[in-house]
Amino acid sequence: IRLDTRLGSITKRGQLFTFGTMVTSTEAVTSLHRLYLSSASKYLLATQGNDLNVFNDVTGAPTSLLALGTADYRWKWLTWHDLAIGGDGYNPPVKTNGTQATYLGTCFAKDNTAGAGPDGTYKYKVAFYTATYTVIFDVASSPVTVTDNDIDLSMIPIGPTTYLGEAVTGRKIYRNTVAAATTWKILSNGTIANNTAVILTDSDDDATVGGAAAYPTVNNTTIFAWTPPKCKFWVVHKNRLFGANTTANPSR
Repeated sequence: IRLDTRLGSITKRGQLFTFGTMVTSTEAVTSLHRLYLSSASKYLLATQGNDLNVFNDVTGAPTSLLALGTADYRWKWLTWHDLAIGGDGYNPPVKTNGTQATYLGTCFAKDNTAGAGPDGTYKYKVAFYTATYTVIFDVASSPVTVTDNDIDLSMIPIGPTTYLGEAVTGRKIYRNTVAAATTWKILSNGTIANNTAVILTDSDDDATVGGAAAYPTVNNTTIFAWTPPKCKFWVVHKNRLFGANTTANPSR
């Protein structure tokens, strides 16, 4: 409930109207978050069951932004710049700009509806690199299904400015090799030679990706992996995201 008028006794208040109806009336609403963007756009986000939904402010109708793997846990959200970031301690933490949503540490993938790209269901993983080191954000994007169309990637994460004393010079984007497969290889244009770009178009068919360089093997010497923890509580302080309370380490 959002009220912009200070009122006295609840019995003297005017009518409160229903804003909208959730997708499934039998499942509890596990979070609500109002996302305000620098563009003046604003979005009402809600988790229910295993869905992250966004509501139309005019009609009140919900649209699913992301299907969650685990249902019915309470979510905590915060706004950082033009993103809402949230988690429930059981699903990988999520980021959304109100119109797209994916997991923290990876990108959002959308059917371009044109082009001559792959055919099937695909996911993506992202890594950043320096002259010596590679760090894999070891979390897959939400899936996208296409039929011989290009795939537009957005919200590609950037790396830190430096890593182990070396400048971070770019990112690499990996995709499963064939529809629904679990083998990952780099896109033909998947080496982004900067640490700023956040969009990319994938036009590779399965044969192109199948013959590409493989996903790097972690050795903890020059190649590392980092998976965002599944925390229940989140806060941003001095441009750093802090998380607390995972199921394995509730006091960390």
